[in-house]
Amino acid sequence: QAQGEKDSLLKKAEQLGDVLFVSGVISVSDKDATKQLCTEITQLHPNALVVLGASEGADKATLTIHLTRELSEAKGINAGQLIREAAKSINGGGGGQPFFATAGGKNPEGLMEAIEKVKGLL
Repeated sequence: QAQGEKDSLLKKAEQLGDVLFVSGVISVSDKDATKQLCTEITQLHPNALVVLGASEGADKATLTIHLTRELSEAKGINAGQLIREAAKSINGGGGGQPFFATAGGKNPEGLMEAIEKVKGLL
């Protein structure tokens, strides 16, 4: 399932300057599978910033931001800071490292807004 998600995400990825913005709401809600999916995308495209949302039921949303450590350092992009801003859209909170961060919230309807917020902050 995650492999199909990866192909779909890469087809609709956007080039923002020299960063490949890979984003979407996925049906995989397992945290380990999501992390693996992010890692595979950044191994294929080291210049990718991956933002994935997922929902479990009507009142649980998760958001993941992942990029390579090198891209984070070269561009000054901090996934932890981005996730704190984006998590507001899903009525939640989160944090993490400059290259990998996660958030949880109670508003799955806000996932696309959260993704757009990250895009805007880039």
